[in-house]
Amino acid sequence: LGIKQGILYLQKNRYINKGKHHLIGIKKNYRNKDIGYYLTNLNLHKMQQRGYTSTEIGWIDEQNINVHKIIQKINGQPHRRYRVYEKNLP
Repeated sequence: LGIKQGILYLQKNRYINKGKHHLIGIKKNYRNKDIGYYLTNLNLHKMQQRGYTSTEIGWIDEQNINVHKIIQKINGQPHRRYRVYEKNLP
């Protein structure tokens, strides 16, 4: 199947039931006011209404405590861990 046919097939058969949250940023003046939590929760609610059964919240820095708190509030569970490696070239 080509890309167009594949997308039409998936739309017709409703096999897309998993989503992905991309990074959001909160301006410094608005942090620690649960805005990130409410935005994430609203998005999860809308996804659930549309028939999604799961989602991935990815690429979170391990030192980003605020985002980890949001994930804990929504009962998110770790699924995969990625590492980024660096090497200086001569």
